[in-house]
Amino acid sequence: MRPDNYDVLYARAGAYFLIQKYDSAIKDLTVILNAHPENTTVLYARASYYNGKGDYKKGFKDAEALLKLDANSAGGYQARGTAYAGQGKYQEAEADLTKSISLNPKDAGTYTIRAAVYSLLGQAGQAQADKIKAEQLQRGQ
Repeated sequence: MRPDNYDVLYARAGAYFLIQKYDSAIKDLTVILNAHPENTTVLYARASYYNGKGDYKKGFKDAEALLKLDANSAGGYQARGTAYAGQGKYQEAEADLTKSISLNPKDAGTYTIRAAVYSLLGQAGQAQADKIKAEQLQRGQ
């Protein structure tokens, strides 16, 4: 494979992520970002992959870079909110996830993450409401 075949690298990174080979996925995305550091799609993916791996500091860094490029990126707020949650910063996580939902109210995944954060904050009613909303969105309602 040619090293500049970024579509293939991006697809392969997604496949690696699905089989939990996070380091390989992140390596492929890093190759793309080295050539195209302002690619917001790839920044979001790498932030999400870092978060999936549990490396929340690096996920946070990529989310911050993404939000610097696009202050209205729902994915940027979702990734940063997830990184905050992973670091135990639940108030900040809730704020970012709420902002993400305001920008993309049909993202079931963000509702699911925010439900978990609400649970950790002891806000059972809000957690349940977000779980229901996520389920409705997943069913296409």
